[in-house]
Amino acid sequence: MLPAELAIRARRAAFNRAIAAGDAAAIRPILARDCVMITGTDSAVIAGCNGQLKVWQREFAAPDRLV
Repeated sequence: MLPAELAIRARRAAFNRAIAAGDAAAIRPILARDCVMITGTDSAVIAGCNGQLKVWQREFAAPDRLV
């Protein structure tokens, strides 16, 4: 496996652990400042690290959290 692939896999694993733990603070250093997320349910576009953190914080605080 190439070093770049290992780095991507490690960041993805850290992202998945942060989601499982409901830890938005752990997601921050993983995201690029200008990242873009397209949601799976309604194809909403969430641009930027701060925008995504707000979405994750809201998701983690929801009593009926799915993720």
